[in-house]
Amino acid sequence: MKRLIRIVLPVGLLALFSLAAVGGVMWCRSDQTVYANGFSESKFRTIHTGVSEQEVRRLLGAPLLVDDLVRNEMWLFRELELGKGPATFDLLAEANAVCFDANGNVLSVYGDLRDHITPGMTRDDVIRLDGRPDRTVPRISKTLHYTKPGAYGLYRARILDVDEQGTVVRVTAYETYD
Repeated sequence: MKRLIRIVLPVGLLALFSLAAVGGVMWCRSDQTVYANGFSESKFRTIHTGVSEQEVRRLLGAPLLVDDLVRNEMWLFRELELGKGPATFDLLAEANAVCFDANGNVLSVYGDLRDHITPGMTRDDVIRLDGRPDRTVPRISKTLHYTKPGAYGLYRARILDVDEQGTVVRVTAYETYD
C-alpha cells in the first residue's frame, strides 16, 4: 500500500499541477477585452480613413471613451547614417521631427532640425529646407476608444483617431497580453 501511495501521489500531483498550468495559460490567452455596446468586429473592419465620425457612430454605436486631447500634426524625418546604406532610424537618438499648429506654422522642432528650422516657419519653408518628410502624423482632435482592457489576458485594442472636420484619419487595431 505504501508503495502504491509513493507512485500514485507524485503522479497525481504532477497531473494536478499540469491541469492548473494549462488552465492558467488558457485563462491568460482568453479574450478579456471590454467592448462598447453595439461594437462589432466585422463592422469595425469596414472603417477606414476618410469615414465620418457620424458614420462610425451609426455603425459601431457610442465609444467607451472619447479622448479630446488635441495632438498636433507632426512630420518625421530620418537621418542618413553614412556607410549603412539607406536611411535608418536610430531608436536611441532623439527624433528629427517638426510639429505644426492648426495654421500650418511650426510649433516645435526636435533633433538636429533645430539647427535650421524655427517656430513660426511654414510647411513650405520646411519642405524647401529639408524636403518632404518620411512620415506624417495628422492633427487629431479626438480619439474614440471602442475597447478597453479587462482582467489579465488578451486585450484587443480598437481605436479611431478623428480630425477637426470629424473624419477618421487613423484606424488602430492590435492585440496584446496584459
